[in-house]
Amino acid sequence: MFYQPEDGRGWVVLAAYHEETLLRVLDEMMDDPESAGFSDIGIRNILYTEVLNTRPRRVLEIGTHIGTGAVVMGTALQRNGYGKLISLEPQLKYKAIAEGYIARAGLSEMVEILPFFSYQDECQQRLRAEGPFDLIFIDGAHEYEAALFDIRLAYALLRENGLIILHDSGRDSPQMDQSGQGGVRRAVHDFAAETPGAVAIFREHPLWLNPCGAALICKQLLEPAIETPAGA
Repeated sequence: MFYQPEDGRGWVVLAAYHEETLLRVLDEMMDDPESAGFSDIGIRNILYTEVLNTRPRRVLEIGTHIGTGAVVMGTALQRNGYGKLISLEPQLKYKAIAEGYIARAGLSEMVEILPFFSYQDECQQRLRAEGPFDLIFIDGAHEYEAALFDIRLAYALLRENGLIILHDSGRDSPQMDQSGQGGVRRAVHDFAAETPGAVAIFREHPLWLNPCGAALICKQLLEPAIETPAGA
């Protein structure tokens, strides 16, 4: 039976962050004519709290766009007083817009945007030098092959027990894939199936209050390993 939320639950997701500067800058970004495709509040809450909870040394974002995710994660890093965010945005138009918002939020020291596609050798060399990454947010290309490439690259750069967070992995994901191969949703599923130790969790509408959905991939390492008792 398809899940039906209880009466009175509502559909409004409240932000976990309260910094005045962050809220002001996000309001400006929502009014930006290029704002289509921004990360939703549910994703922002995960990014913000995960940075606060783990105090990462390095965070990677694949797909800056105009910088909503970068501003949220950068603010959490600033609260920590530690760490750095590396974000990839190959389109110079969006890179410039994002850097403007990042500067207005006072986060230029915490966030660096690189003008690369993830498949470029120069990009990968730089990321390997910066890594390993404790947290990686993927919100880039939505085509299956490109998304699978980004996931494989991110996993290789991820610290053991690190976390990858992905946007647009819900039931509508295949509709965002112009190649017709299943989009981010299928890419996450196939990657987890082919990769021992990769644990994938899908956050689905309507339990997840956004039809775009989200997914998490953990580079799971149990240390010490769990042993099965004799005779079990």
